[in-house]
Amino acid sequence: MFEFHGWIALGFSDLNAGEYSDETTQPILDIKSLIDAHKDCSTKFDIFYQQGKPFVRIDGCVRSYQAWVLKLFYDIAKTADDSDGILFLKDDENALFDNQYRVWQMSAGEVLSGEITFFPDVSLDLFDPSD
Repeated sequence: MFEFHGWIALGFSDLNAGEYSDETTQPILDIKSLIDAHKDCSTKFDIFYQQGKPFVRIDGCVRSYQAWVLKLFYDIAKTADDSDGILFLKDDENALFDNQYRVWQMSAGEVLSGEITFFPDVSLDLFDPSD
């Protein structure tokens, strides 16, 4: 199985935040166009708004690896050049993944590679369940 989960907080360096809170602005239409190219897949890709800021949500679980998922993440980074986000990929058929999630981070429209395969253990002593 190929599984992926993530989100992107869209940002555009050449626009003020209020200018792209409207769903009809050209950059948002460009992102929608990128996403719509994959609407026929049994996955969830959508744009939603919180506090007037656009976000992209990415979720899916399909039978085998789909290269377009990572390509779409990179394409959105190019189109929305001031965006931040994260993408988790897990491919149980790829020996390089070692059946672990690989993590890609988007920061200011730049995508950092998926070298991270795990999260460090955090001591449960740091958390107080009564809080």
